[in-house]
Amino acid sequence: KDRPSGWTVVDGAMTNEPKANNLISKQKFKDYKIQAEYKLEKDSNSGIYQRGRYELQVVDDYGKPAESHGHMSIYARRAPDVNASKPAGEWQTAQITLVGNCVTVMLNGKTLHNNARIPGITGGALDANESEPGPIMIQGDHEKVWFRKVVVTPITTPGKPTL
Repeated sequence: KDRPSGWTVVDGAMTNEPKANNLISKQKFKDYKIQAEYKLEKDSNSGIYQRGRYELQVVDDYGKPAESHGHMSIYARRAPDVNASKPAGEWQTAQITLVGNCVTVMLNGKTLHNNARIPGITGGALDANESEPGPIMIQGDHEKVWFRKVVVTPITTPGKPTL
């Protein structure tokens, strides 16, 4: 049954009400770079799903050790190399590059994953069609988050057509 998305735009940023729908891009992507700015409420939790299949966790874990459920982890699969989180309420900047099944993630100017292999889909995946392009999904079904300046740039390989 259709229900309101639970998202609004406030001061140029998309923000959700807790337990809102997830945002799913209409366009599907294969290899790309995402640049995004976001901030979290204290103890908040969200995620940025690559191709709708691989969650990069977004969570308030400032000052905690890096772990496989921490900020910018490949959720439950691989911890980031370092915890580069800022405190709740501060804008954070992420740059995510996905080529094939390998991801490079920078958060707030620090490299967290450097061409790390993603070992398979994570919980909450939209499907398991790993060889196909997929959408970008921003998780909105937990607590309050704000996203702004979300830019997806497709990467093309010379000699291969863009999907």
